[in-house]
Amino acid sequence: MYERDGKYVAQWTAADGSRKSSPWANKGDAAWAEDQGRLNSRRERKGLIDQQAAKLLDAAARPLAEHVNDWEARLISKRRSKEHAERCARIVRELVGIGGEARWLLDLDCQRVQSAIADRKSSGEWTSTTCNHAVVFFRAFGKWLHDFRRWYCNPFLHLDKLAVDDEEVRGAFTVPELVAILKAAEAGGIVMNVTGGYRAMLYRVALGTGERLGTIRQLTPESFVFDVDGAHVVLPATHRKQKKRQKKEIPGELGVLLKAWLVGKSKMQALFALPPQKCNVVRMLRKDMRAAGVPEFNADGEKRVFHSLRHSYVTLTGHATTVTIAQILAGHANISTTMRYFHASRIDEQRAVAALPMQIGAAMALQSGDKSGPELTKSDKVLHLVRKTKSPGKSRAFRGIFEMGRAGIEPATHGFSGP
Repeated sequence: MYERDGKYVAQWTAADGSRKSSPWANKGDAAWAEDQGRLNSRRERKGLIDQQAAKLLDAAARPLAEHVNDWEARLISKRRSKEHAERCARIVRELVGIGGEARWLLDLDCQRVQSAIADRKSSGEWTSTTCNHAVVFFRAFGKWLHDFRRWYCNPFLHLDKLAVDDEEVRGAFTVPELVAILKAAEAGGIVMNVTGGYRAMLYRVALGTGERLGTIRQLTPESFVFDVDGAHVVLPATHRKQKKRQKKEIPGELGVLLKAWLVGKSKMQALFALPPQKCNVVRMLRKDMRAAGVPEFNADGEKRVFHSLRHSYVTLTGHATTVTIAQILAGHANISTTMRYFHASRIDEQRAVAALPMQIGAAMALQSGDKSGPELTKSDKVLHLVRKTKSPGKSRAFRGIFEMGRAGIEPATHGFSGP
């Protein structure tokens, strides 16, 4: 054992004769690691060995930069995009301080990373949304370390997300606003080397498919299928965030426009030559919004950016059908994610309340002791008895009726209403 760079390095000879080393913060831990390494070597020679302890010791002896490189390669092997993997690894390297304070797994400090993220937010370099993305990256990196026996726990499990600022809450466009933006784009000139016709078609495709900007960048003429069943967009697993292939139907009007627009284009050519940076695409949309007279923030204080076209897609499909169908079309694994994209206006809420059947009011009057309301039907009386039950969900006899009663008072589907 010896001291190097303020660390105590434990040394031992492995069963195969190779020399192993592991850095530790204090001398006692280094002595324990050295004894453990020698013990494991003897056990391995006899055929008795704790494989997990051996893996942890081997991982601790490797530089931290090698672990981050292996994690980046793992992301790419899971069919994440190369840009996404590089961004995750770059943020981890910057905030951990690889090459500076952090050189070994032992140097990982959750509190230091939390402070580094807070500093980026307070300096205005990052928004709270970007900070929360960094938290997700670190949690994923820590989970990978633990799952692959690189470390005994997830060192970033308790990283806390930041509260999202009000100006970062995303909102949806209304139908009149969408029409105005499309007209302004078609009538506008070249913005960031993208013509007005290309911008209008980009907005139509984003609204008609509900896909993210990263997926739209990879669309080619072969991604669209036109047959007797209508127009569809085929999204390979490599183009999807969920890594699942999906064949999604698109509006017929958009299909007609796309079929004529795709004539003469190379089958393998990317349809939209967009600026490389996402922020430039947001600025491009913002210029068309200003030309159309559409404010950046709606009446509820929600900000509209390019991703708001996906919010509009989920909102429109949710109003036209159900939120469950909108979840399937959006490709969300959890309905709670879909509800963040679904926006209901006050007019929709007023219509939903006005659509409540009169029997509900009568049932409420009966419960309060008022007998002057309309006469209840047999099913209404059964529903009233179920509501009086302490645990209606456990009553199998009334469960179906109770669910029907609940379904009957849910807001009906309405058309998408503007402000």
